[in-house]
Amino acid sequence: MCKCKINNFFVQYIELARTGRKISVPLWRIVKAILYKLKTGVQWKHLPMRQFFGFTKYSWESVYYHFNKWSQTGVWAQCYRRLIVDNRSKLDMSLVNLDGTHTPAIR
Repeated sequence: MCKCKINNFFVQYIELARTGRKISVPLWRIVKAILYKLKTGVQWKHLPMRQFFGFTKYSWESVYYHFNKWSQTGVWAQCYRRLIVDNRSKLDMSLVNLDGTHTPAIR
């Protein structure tokens, strides 16, 4: 999948609000900023906004607002499930390495 297809994949699951303010930037730009944050682990306030939105005035708080709203409505979980179902044949679970980093230690 090329990057443009990935961004459009996420956008198709997002429902636009019928009331309230209209979004001043395309949804795929917001999705791209969120995916960058999730991939790199950068703090929200350190997102390179000019890289994603050019000279359009858009704040990191707005990007976080959309991420939070879509998380609560289940958009990200729905996208994750769809990606797993669509790419199940490409997953090789025989190569999964598990360790005890997430195992609770009793004493």
